[in-house]
Parts: sequence; C-alpha cells; structure tokens
Amino acid sequence: MATIISSDVIDGVVVVEPDIHGDERGIFIETYRRQWFPSGREMIQGNRGDRRAGAIVGLHYHLHQADYWYVPYGRARVVLHDLRVGSATDGATLTIDLESQEIRGPDGGVVKFDLDPFRKHCLINGLDDIGLTMEKKASIDTYEDKLKRERAWA
Repeated sequence: MATIISSDVIDGVVVVEPDIHGDERGIFIETYRRQWFPSGREMIQGNRGDRRAGAIVGLHYHLHQADYWYVPYGRARVVLHDLRVGSATDGATLTIDLESQEIRGPDGGVVKFDLDPFRKHCLINGLDDIGLTMEKKASIDTYEDKLKRERAWA
C-alpha cells in the first residue's frame, strides 16, 4: 500500500509515495487511488508533461479543484504556496525536492524522506529497463566487436 504523508505546513496537501511492484517483465505503479484523499476534492484532470533538462514551468493554480502531481522521471522541485485568503495555512509555502529528498516548510524546517538509491537514479535519469541497458552500450559494442573478431564464422 502507498505511503500517505499529510503536510503539517499547508492544510490539505498530501504527499503519496506509491508502491512499485516489479519483476522481469517490468514494473507496475498505482499512481492514483481516490481513497488516498478521502476529504479531497474531485480530481478533474490528469496531465503528464515531459520537459527538457533545465526547463522551468511557471505558475499554475486552481480555486475549486485538486491537483495531483505525478513525476515519472527526472528532477522536480515542486513549490506549493497557499493563496487561500483566510485559510488556516494562508501564505504558507512548501517545497518538495526529489533530488535532495527533502520537504521544506516555511519555517525552514526540513523533513528528509527515504528513496531507494537505484529507484532514485532511475527516476532522475528517466531510465526504464531499456534505458538501463543502453547505459552499457559502449561495453556491449566492445564485446560484440570482440565476438565478431574471435568468432567470424558465427
């Protein structure tokens, strides 16, 4: 079951660390389940954006719906700021950084979270099984060249 962490900085913000199930065929990740957000608003829209390294994506806000952020790979720094005038956490800012494995609150407090080093490497570098294999391309090419020389008959 996914790990659900409610923010104590911004009321209504929840961070979900999904379970990753895998075997030799690949992986499966449940990315959304309504019961994770029992008092949350309806998720109206889901999007995925693949950005180039170093891209900065700007302001995005909603007044009457929930946003659900899913980062399939790469580096992401998500900054949330409560603009709800009169809310219990009005003006609070929360920063979530995958690369440094930190959640930072407005008081400067930092909560570190664990992430398997191999999974972190794959997420940050956008690597699936094929991508992991391609990281070894030079060694594979060298081996295949050697094999062709030593076993030209094959």
